[in-house]
Amino acid sequence: MSSFGEGEDYGAFLTVPHDDPMGLAARLKAAGVNGDARAAGLRLCPDLLNTDEQMVRAAEAVARLA
Repeated sequence: MSSFGEGEDYGAFLTVPHDDPMGLAARLKAAGVNGDARAAGLRLCPDLLNTDEQMVRAAEAVARLA
């Protein structure tokens, strides 16, 4: 799965390209993962306050639902 938004030239957001980002964001929300839909894809914003468990759960949900 590809993504963009990493690196020093970007903020804390990571974008996962997807044909239906709004649908994917809705499915993730139903699975307990908050994301945001943009024209380019699903936008996620991991934070220092997120636990490792939350990050793994989010990554698994994106992989399963994308």
